[in-house]
Parts: sequence; C-alpha cells; structure tokens
Amino acid sequence: MNQSLKHVTILAALLMATGLTYWRLPSAYFCAYDDFVEVHRAAFEDTRDPARVFTTTHFSSYKYRPLNRGINLLTYWAGTGQPSYFRTRNLVSHLLNVVLVYLIAWLLFRSVSISSVAALLFGLHPLANQAVAGAVMTNTAAHSMFLIALAAFLLSLKPG
Repeated sequence: MNQSLKHVTILAALLMATGLTYWRLPSAYFCAYDDFVEVHRAAFEDTRDPARVFTTTHFSSYKYRPLNRGINLLTYWAGTGQPSYFRTRNLVSHLLNVVLVYLIAWLLFRSVSISSVAALLFGLHPLANQAVAGAVMTNTAAHSMFLIALAAFLLSLKPG
C-alpha cells in the first residue's frame, strides 16, 4: 500500500471513530444558559447591526471576542438559529482538528503510529467533549485556525 493511501485509510478510520462518538450530537437542542444568551444576541443585536461584532466587548466586560461573535452570527444566519447548525459546526471543526493533529504529528515525527495515536487521543479525549458539545462554543473553530497556522509553519520549514 502506498504511503498516501495508508494515510487516507488511517484518517478515514480516525474520523469514523470520532464521528461515531459524537454522531447524536447535532440532534441535541440548546442546553445551557450561554447557548440561549449567545443565540439571543445573534438574533436581536448582531443581526440588526453586524458591526457590533467588531465594535463591542463581550457582554460589557473587558473581553473582546469578535471571532466568537462573528462565527456565531454566521452560524445563526446559515441555520436560522437551529441548534443543529451550531453543533454540526463544532463537530466538523473537531474532525478537521483530528486531521490537523495527525498531519502535525506526521510532520514532526514521520511515524504513522505516533500520528495515529495522537489524533485518536485528541479526537476521543473526554476533555474535548465540552468544546464540541457546547453549541455556541467556538473553541474548536479557533483551534482549527491555530492548527492550520502551525501546520503551515511546519510545511514552510520543509526543504525544497
């Protein structure tokens, strides 16, 4: 089996294992105070004036989170506020992160076994559950951006 096919096969198995772990998640309704507050803000504040995403702080605190608000607003628009869109966004981001962890481990160690175990542990670790399951949490999307940047950096170091 050539190397590319081996990577694709392993990634497919990793994504299936992770996907099967979370397969019922997109059908869950909003479940936390944060979910309702964030969706309400997207529906009634940010939809009316999208510039607020970039011009106001996080619930009048010292925190500035335009990425969080922007992603939630875009997801609200895409799914007209349906929780399945928020949860699917988080699950897709988490699956992308599994692929990125595999890629980064491969770039660092050139070992299929190390890359596979790293990606599997990342995908199935119980501490990842909250970031994936929380409807309005955008941690998984932010992690995707960080891991893409890290993978791009590692690829830039590759000679020729």
